[in-house]
Amino acid sequence: MVRIRYIVGVTGLAILVAASIGAPISSRQSGLTVLPKPSTRGGMSLDEALAKRRSCRSYAKTPLTAEQVSQLCWAAQGTTEPEKGLRTAPSAMALYSIHVYLVHTKGVHEYVPKEHALKTLRTDNVLEELRAIPPNPANLGGAPVIMVLGMDLAPLEARAGAKAERYACMEAAHIAENVLLEATALGLGSIPVGGFDEARVTELLKLPEGIRPVYLLPLGQPAPK
Repeated sequence: MVRIRYIVGVTGLAILVAASIGAPISSRQSGLTVLPKPSTRGGMSLDEALAKRRSCRSYAKTPLTAEQVSQLCWAAQGTTEPEKGLRTAPSAMALYSIHVYLVHTKGVHEYVPKEHALKTLRTDNVLEELRAIPPNPANLGGAPVIMVLGMDLAPLEARAGAKAERYACMEAAHIAENVLLEATALGLGSIPVGGFDEARVTELLKLPEGIRPVYLLPLGQPAPK
């Protein structure tokens, strides 16, 4: 069994393989790349993660491992109660209006919570262009991965009307805090970035129709001080 720990581009997919033997890999037919199973026990305590969380604006070039990507995606929107479809972050009426995307040098991928997998949306490198969009690109600090949180208001508008955007923004904030704390627990750095041109990010990433980007979360090993 070959063990691959880093994000690589293979036949149009970002193949992410767990270090442990027997981690599942998706088929081309499914169009998904299944992530390693996330850990739900042990690790840094919540209190310690809260105490250590700090905004990071400078990152090493070290790529994230498959295990780290798995944990970060699970923290963002992982399924915690499959029978009811409930996830790690609270959502108004459990409609889950926030979609999670990962951007790195090998393309753009959407996290699929039910399968704990990544769906490849594009395979070209738009990372540098994405870093340049915020008014202060230094906030993204050369991070090897940027998580983008996009909101789809349609499901909420049908149930919550004019309050839909408020509820979606609250959900995005819950997810962002989960990711920031998980990054801290993994020894990684991040910072929530909200000051960017929504239209330019949408156009650059070619996000699905109806998705509006609301958060950018750079992720990576903090650069040595």
